[in-house]
Amino acid sequence: QQQQQQTEQLQKSAYTTTSDTNEEDIIQTKSFSMSSYSEEEDPYKIVNVPHNTTHSQIKSSYCKLALKHHPDKQNTKSDKAAATTIFAKISGAYKIFSDEKLKVEYDASQQQAQYQTQYRRQRRSHEED
Repeated sequence: QQQQQQTEQLQKSAYTTTSDTNEEDIIQTKSFSMSSYSEEEDPYKIVNVPHNTTHSQIKSSYCKLALKHHPDKQNTKSDKAAATTIFAKISGAYKIFSDEKLKVEYDASQQQAQYQTQYRRQRRSHEED
């Protein structure tokens, strides 16, 4: 049931790339990594690993998910369409993790967003007092 929920969440927040060139791929991946995410769009959640995991654990999880959700492994057109969406999301997340610079930038942007949220909460609580 949990896996089904994750699959549905991935389908709702699909990331697809329309580019075949490396430069455009990098630009799209970078914009993917720097934007704000809801919890289900977090690349760590997409690949189903904790934030403090190792690269080998990320790779292992990615490989399992990629095999499971590969469009060529699906039998019906609707399953292929759903798997394509999920597979693109998984691949996009893994592109962030496979490039150390992008991963560091993503982690830093998420940490900064977290600090800003905490700051706003503290500020609001002080204003209410």
